[in-house]
Amino acid sequence: MPHKLASVELSRLLNSAVKNCEGEVLGYIHDIVLNPHNGRIEYVRLALVTDEVDTESSSIAVPWSQFKLVNIAADIELDISPEVLRVCAKGPEGTN
Repeated sequence: MPHKLASVELSRLLNSAVKNCEGEVLGYIHDIVLNPHNGRIEYVRLALVTDEVDTESSSIAVPWSQFKLVNIAADIELDISPEVLRVCAKGPEGTN
């Protein structure tokens, strides 16, 4: 579903915190990938927030259609738990 904002500068999205519905920070927008044919955002590379125990930095590509711009100045929302997002980022066992 297209976002209702007329335009958004991509530079404002980069490094923005992404939170889930409960307000937990899931990560930060590390990169934005555009479709070269229509100029629309295809997906966002999300740098995940890691626990103190987990020193390995990880990221995941998430389709732009899954995000909700709550407040462009502060809140970008993704409806997923941090645990599920980490599992998705690791991928199936044996593929890393």
